[in-house]
Amino acid sequence: MKTPQIIPAALALCAIALITPQTARAATANGIASFEGREEPTAIWHPNTQTFTNGDTYVNMTDQPGGVVRMELRYRGNDAANPWWDGDRSTTNKDRQRAEVKGLGAHQKTGETFEYSTTWRSNAGLTVTGKFFHFFQIKSTDGDSGAPLVVMSITNSTTAAVRVCSGTNSGFTAIRSFPWTANTWQTITIRVTTSTNDGAATGSLLVSVNGDEFQGAKNIHLYRPDATDYRPKWGLYRAVSANESRLADAYIEHKNVTVNKINADGTPIHQGILYEAKALDRVLIGAGEINVKSESAASDGRHVTLDNAALNSGMQFTLPDVPAGTYNFIMRAKSHADRGVLRLDIDGVAQGERWDLCATATGTTGYIENDFGIVRLAAGNHTVRVTSVDSTSTSNASKKYQLSADLFRLVADLVPPVITVPDDMTVDATDAGGARVTFTCTAVDAIDGPVSVTCAPASGSLFPVGETTVQVHATDSAGNKATDQFTITVLEAAATEPSITGISPDAAQTGDTITITGANLAGATVTIGGVPATILSNNGSIITVTVPETATTGAVILTIDGNPITAPQTLTIGTLPGITRNPVATQVAIETRPVAIVASATGSPAPTSNGSTAPPPPRHGSR
Repeated sequence: MKTPQIIPAALALCAIALITPQTARAATANGIASFEGREEPTAIWHPNTQTFTNGDTYVNMTDQPGGVVRMELRYRGNDAANPWWDGDRSTTNKDRQRAEVKGLGAHQKTGETFEYSTTWRSNAGLTVTGKFFHFFQIKSTDGDSGAPLVVMSITNSTTAAVRVCSGTNSGFTAIRSFPWTANTWQTITIRVTTSTNDGAATGSLLVSVNGDEFQGAKNIHLYRPDATDYRPKWGLYRAVSANESRLADAYIEHKNVTVNKINADGTPIHQGILYEAKALDRVLIGAGEINVKSESAASDGRHVTLDNAALNSGMQFTLPDVPAGTYNFIMRAKSHADRGVLRLDIDGVAQGERWDLCATATGTTGYIENDFGIVRLAAGNHTVRVTSVDSTSTSNASKKYQLSADLFRLVADLVPPVITVPDDMTVDATDAGGARVTFTCTAVDAIDGPVSVTCAPASGSLFPVGETTVQVHATDSAGNKATDQFTITVLEAAATEPSITGISPDAAQTGDTITITGANLAGATVTIGGVPATILSNNGSIITVTVPETATTGAVILTIDGNPITAPQTLTIGTLPGITRNPVATQVAIETRPVAIVASATGSPAPTSNGSTAPPPPRHGSR
């Protein structure tokens, strides 16, 4: 990862920082109930009469399918007969409209780094006028809260921007501008580091649009005077005035709203899906009263209490539209001397251990959290019941069973299984195709225990000669995937020396066929008694040859790659019957004798000197 460029406060804000957004581990909104509070119009403003009309029942903020929160505002300021528009959260401001949610468990302190993300869009045909049009802002909850510290704003019909208003300034400076299109989803993620103290140029603001690399600035002034706590808001906050002909009804929608606190090493603190107890539907179980109390600045200063309770009485909350998953279930409550011991049930099933909220047991009077362990939830609504099951030492008997609930946090299981693979392996090939190799891989998940693994290639596969990487995968019940790998190297089978086991038969005549057996005989040439023989066939282990006509009794020798190999037997060459072979040439003597030929008057053959009759002489015709 490259280090972001450091820009002095006095220079242009144009740094590029290669940092990846950390929204995957963020505190995640799941509808309006996830936020600490909401700010929306309390009345309608009538500019002609300069009066507010209270009692309007119009709902400006609604949950839409898919976890979308819509903030909607009406404008009739261009109605000549009766102009009006939805007002602000109070009847103090007449020139602006507001519909916002706030918090999501985030209170950023001075010198801390937080990452905020939202996917947002406007209604089609939205027109921007007026001095400001914000769809996100970070404001101080103490100190100077007159102007937001950071805003995401629509600046004109084609451009939006992330801007800052730091120190005693009342105007905004753009950190990054980017194009936007009405009715089109766009994801904006900002990483904000507030200054360590007033006047310190130790802040930074980095902006990512649709997942691109962060751009922004570091070493800038980023604070509001005397402020130590900052809180985010998402919604629609715009300036209005009468007779603006282009203005009309408008809405902004937000989804995938997340907040992350970032550690000093750049890693996020996992916060999960939040549900504010005071924003949830709830019912009383048994005796007592359910109240919403303001006792602390934490969680918007309000938490839900069960007062005047009795043993086994409690409160039941409905968590809406929970995504399917495996979660650590965490609850936050306010400890006090007048609190009892609760049991938590999810969908009627007891979860985790009992939790003592009495300050005597916790050692504090304030907000505390307890992890009730792992729960697997299907998609949909789920009930959470907190029941008073015991009391602790208290002098006030009427309060010893009282309970508190501030928020519920579903921290998704994001830890993948741990895979164990063998060390890299090296084996010898068993044949030209390679070798079959078996191995064992395992995976264990912290929640599920042993989980199955898949290997490619699988154990027992035929691995070819050379190096093969085995990919190993495992997935737990929460969908977390783990991968690992190891290498199997198959060495080519070692060459075996040629050998001859025998010849058959070991006595033959020229022209006969003999068989030579052995191993690794491919490519051999053969001589018999020093005379080259004709090879009829050779499959590497059996060779058939013809005994040459001129071969004599002697050694059978094979030559492979220039190396001679002699058969263990000598081939004896025999002779055909009645023929004596002698290597010396035979001389034949022919006796010659004189022969007398005598003519006969009768024409008959005359006797020869040896008593035979000579043939008659040839005739040459008549006379």
